Parts: sequence; structure tokens; C-alpha cells
Amino acid sequence: MKGKKFPEQPVVRTSHRHSGPVNVGPRVYWSVRQKFTPHEFGPQISLSGSMPEVLIVPEALAKMYAYICAAGSDEISWLGTVEDRGNKYIIKEIFLVEQTVNGVETEMTAEGMAELSEEFMARPDGETVWKETRFWGHFHPFSDAGPSAHDERQLHEFLNSGHEFFLRGICSANGIIQFTLYLINRGIIITDVPWSLNIEDNDELRQRTLAEVKEKVRKRIVETVRVMGGGHSAIGNPPYGRTCTRREVDNAIESFNQEGRNHGPSDDDQLEE
Repeated sequence: MKGKKFPEQPVVRTSHRHSGPVNVGPRVYWSVRQKFTPHEFGPQISLSGSMPEVLIVPEALAKMYAYICAAGSDEISWLGTVEDRGNKYIIKEIFLVEQTVNGVETEMTAEGMAELSEEFMARPDGETVWKETRFWGHFHPFSDAGPSAHDERQLHEFLNSGHEFFLRGICSANGIIQFTLYLINRGIIITDVPWSLNIEDNDELRQRTLAEVKEKVRKRIVETVRVMGGGHSAIGNPPYGRTCTRREVDNAIESFNQEGRNHGPSDDDQLEE
């Protein structure tokens, strides 16, 4: 109508870069977008500083080497102090604890840990040394430097000790040491941490260490029998050729006797000590 003004309309422009019209004016138009959905994630962690590094003082490394030489075909483990110097973790002292060992396991005894605590308390710097004992190392005589399931179970005992960080080292027979750094408070685990030191051969230290190993490390003996033959045996029907512990065999025989079975082992079955 003549003289009547209509309300001002917003200016709308379109662009191939948008899925719909985009308002250039006082009124807002909805632009249709893809809804947010989780994608296939590939998380990464970047360090703002340098990569952590493990440094080992000469006597500590020589002691570790002497321990694995004295261990022969058995595992052996030790504890050590670690000083944190701004992303450099320095292993300073190594301590052998009374333990039981075999070719696949090493277990530090409660008595051995108590003796180590008493040894620390007798030192003027004992409290500091105890707080800095944040390294657990051990030797794999027949496998690589990767952790076993048993190693992972043992590790949790150390991680729950209230430390800010903890260091694990696994040595293999082919000269590899693999360190894993646990930054506990930050929930970060760094595997295969670089380490460095010049190895020094020390005959006197080796002899002292050998005497220490003989005093504190004793062989764990597991009595086993092997079920041979192809018939049914008095201890049930385990897979033939399997090595069983003596306890397994005794338990199976006791169970067999309690069931009142009348047949015994066949002539083809043998128990080989």
C-alpha cells in the first residue's frame, strides 16, 4: 500500500562453503551440521621437555652384573636407590635381599626385607636411603628383558608404596637391560627408558658379591614327576608327558583313594622321578 512501510527483512547470502543459508542481519538462521560422534581415536602423549634418562653409577652397574653372573641359570633380584635430578634418574646403590629363586621366579622374603630395613636404620642417612629405594631389578636367564605376568603382579606391591615414581629394570642373558619408569602421580608409564654408563670390570667387587649371593640366595626346589605311558593311571587321567609337581600327584592319589576306585595303574604307566 502506498505510504505503508514493511518491516525490514534480513539480508541472506548463500555460499557453496555452507550447507544452508547464513544470516547476515539481526535474525539467526539454523545451519544444519553433522552431529558429533566418537571417531577412531589414536591418542598420543608428547613430552614438553627431554626424554627421561636412567644413569647408573659404576659400582651399582658392576654389582648388578656380578649378581647375574653369580645367579647362573636362576633368576635373581635386587633393590636400589634412585635420585631424581630433573628428568635424570640416577641409580646410586644396589642392595641384595634374602630371597628364594628358580629358573623362572624370584621372591624376596619378608625376613630379608626386615633385615634390609634394620640395615638402613643403622645408617646415619638411613631414612633418606629408605625413601630413595625406588628401583627393583631382576634377571631373566632364559628369556628377553620383557616383563612376565609374575613380574607385573610383583610390581604392584612396589607401586602401592606411596612413591611419586618407581623404576623397574629387567636384565637378560644377552646383555640387555630394559628400564620402565612409572610416574605414578601422573599416571604415565615410559617403557625402554634410555640408560647410559661405561661398564667397569671389578674383580674385587665380583668376589664380594659372590659371597653375598651364597649367603642370601637359596635354591627353590620343586619336586616333579612325569606321567608316562598311554593307559589310565591311579592318579586320574592327566595329559601324558606333562610334568606335574609332587603335590599335584599326591593330591590326585588322595582323591583317587577317597573315591574308592578298585583299579590301579596299568603296566604301561610309569612315574619317573
